[in-house]
Amino acid sequence: MRKISVCAIAAALLIATGGVSEAQAAVVPVKTNRFCCNTMEEWKDKLQQINGNYDSIRELLSKFGCNNLPGIGLPELPELPEAPEGNLPEVELPDVNIPNLPEVPETPEESPEVAPEGQNQAYVYGLRITELVNEHRAAAGLAPVKYSAKLSEAAQVRAVEIEKSFSHTRPDGRYFSSVFAEHGISYRYSGENIAWGQKTPEEVVNAWMNSAGHRANILNEKFTELGVGYRQNAKGVKYFTQLFIY
Repeated sequence: MRKISVCAIAAALLIATGGVSEAQAAVVPVKTNRFCCNTMEEWKDKLQQINGNYDSIRELLSKFGCNNLPGIGLPELPELPEAPEGNLPEVELPDVNIPNLPEVPETPEESPEVAPEGQNQAYVYGLRITELVNEHRAAAGLAPVKYSAKLSEAAQVRAVEIEKSFSHTRPDGRYFSSVFAEHGISYRYSGENIAWGQKTPEEVVNAWMNSAGHRANILNEKFTELGVGYRQNAKGVKYFTQLFIY
């Protein structure tokens, strides 16, 4: 192996990398003893004495044919064989047990009318009485009235009050229509029907239709909304109210 002086190599590197000027490089002494270091650490120790750059030195030394420099003259790795052409063999995967998910029922196109929470007899009677009223209105060629839950809340208050005072005047002396303001109901005109003692919606509507004043409210062509109140006291006596507005 050809051996090169470390100082000579360092001087050549400094000139090549511009570490010193050409004038300064000309006076760098060149020693006559020649050798090659056996390990990279030995190279580094030698080169640090002349502030050499490790990566540049490595590149430079490779040009001098010193093949005991780590990383120089390494054997080439064998090429990996190419994958054979054609379909790869099938690999059988283990079975995985996945539980069957329950079928989700389809959503009906139209949801049936659902009674409000706390459905009670007053609500059931209210819908039935409204249905009977609209049958009489249809027979008279009139448009139907719409059942109003908010108006029925006011009518329910009146169903309790008529047990104390069976009148269109409330127990505190105010007229029945004052109940609308208490429930935030606005209207242009109103009417009220009251009754007690009947046992079914059919009986009470029939009684109202046989009374001229009550029938006039049921068949008033201007009314558009109806609220129904119902109460049964501890003795089993039933009280009914209707509130009409437009």
